[in-house]
Amino acid sequence: MFSKLKHENLSKIARSTIQRLVKNIESESFFIDIADNIYDWIAEKAIKDNKGVRSIYREIDQHIYNPLFSLVNKEQIKCQKIEIIIQNNQIRIKKT
Repeated sequence: MFSKLKHENLSKIARSTIQRLVKNIESESFFIDIADNIYDWIAEKAIKDNKGVRSIYREIDQHIYNPLFSLVNKEQIKCQKIEIIIQNNQIRIKKT
């Protein structure tokens, strides 16, 4: 049986997963800036779900990957920077 992962471990997994995702999406025409508190926010959600790493992947898909991919795909990004931030306890993705 596995022991529960701690917040710190979940935050590191979230950071690694999100950074890999961003590296795959970024292009020469824009870059993605991620607020540092995103990783802890994702880890907290995973702890509440009590399903460990699977929750991290689900949260990243729901709150970062799907909206980000949709934005990049639909809008043919013309900005230089995309910011991923926490605002009102929600992840927000905005073009700058």
